[in-house]
Amino acid sequence: MASLRELRPAITEYARTTGASFDYNHDYEHHIRFVARDAERLARAEGAHEDVCWTAAMLHELGLVGGREGHDGRTPGMAESFLRSRDANAAEAISVVKVLHGYHTHNVLQHPTREEKCVHDANERHAVGPNGFLRVFSDMIHVLDKLPRREAMQKLPEYLERRPDLFQTRTGRKMAEQDMPLLREFIRRYRAYEEL
Repeated sequence: MASLRELRPAITEYARTTGASFDYNHDYEHHIRFVARDAERLARAEGAHEDVCWTAAMLHELGLVGGREGHDGRTPGMAESFLRSRDANAAEAISVVKVLHGYHTHNVLQHPTREEKCVHDANERHAVGPNGFLRVFSDMIHVLDKLPRREAMQKLPEYLERRPDLFQTRTGRKMAEQDMPLLREFIRRYRAYEEL
């Protein structure tokens, strides 16, 4: 049996090749690898299992292979199959699957384990952090696509200001608060531009 740490190269390659066809907000290059990096950092700071958090984050979008509809339900089983095929340490693999199941099924503010909270916060950071800057606007287009641009931009500050409230770890909230000034400054400048 191989530990999750020993399997990192294989997990990375699997996430890279599987996530290559996902949209910009969910692919490996622009999203998955950053969520995994931040999940590991959060785990270290919050006393969670680093390898479980990193692996769960690397595999958290797997269900998108079958399309957006129902991807939350597919992800844990796909991760389990992959980890089993790599002869991953059974206890660690079960922990990853539990984190993914909880991450994809619990209410956003009720993740019970530190690992779920770390993966959640790492993913959420990409709505406020530097890498998430463009993601916010593509999300806005997806969520607010039926609104005129001016109306969507009026709703954006409220949307952004609520994001830090969704973080579940002290470290995640701190990271979000450090990242928010960039978005607040953009909104300030955009509003000044509209006033011209």
